[in-house]
Amino acid sequence: MQNKARSKSNKKFMLLSAIGILMVVDHHTWITFNLFGDFIPYNSFFMPMFVFISGYFNKVNDSTDLAGFTSPFIVTPMISSIVGILFWLTLTDMAGGALFESRFVNYMSCNTFWIMGLHITFFNIVNCILLTVHEHITPLLYFDAEYFKESEWYYWEISPAFKRVYLTTGILGPLALKKMYDLAVYRIFYRPEKIQENK
Repeated sequence: MQNKARSKSNKKFMLLSAIGILMVVDHHTWITFNLFGDFIPYNSFFMPMFVFISGYFNKVNDSTDLAGFTSPFIVTPMISSIVGILFWLTLTDMAGGALFESRFVNYMSCNTFWIMGLHITFFNIVNCILLTVHEHITPLLYFDAEYFKESEWYYWEISPAFKRVYLTTGILGPLALKKMYDLAVYRIFYRPEKIQENK
């Protein structure tokens, strides 16, 4: 068995899911890039977009519980979600181009679960490194060690540009961990079989 990365056949949805997970991490880094967020706020549509991309509504049956989707103002979130999804569908059609064939975008899109589950952990790995420097090497300006120890949502407010460090780590960290996991699984479960076959 070869250690091959999965590839999504629907390139538009591949790109949309990569953009969606970037928005999630961007939102959790207190808006680093704010991709058109001033016009279409992230929270208004990126979770419905994930539902749409995953084909959730293609699997609805009599046992599906949609109670969580009710709202006293149901029209407003529906309109916002539809506008946001249509906007990004159109944008990916217009500007997708080379991104449709990007191996990194494909890998990011195939591993949104890892990014969703671990990006906060990697934010705090950055904070732990900063805390170590702050307490054992040299004090860091504006680093609030006590606040960090009380909240997983702390970020170092030395500069707005430093949010990019959190954003990059929150995406690349989980992807690197997933890559190491894949390599470990391959070596443990499939490499011996290949060696036996070659004997």
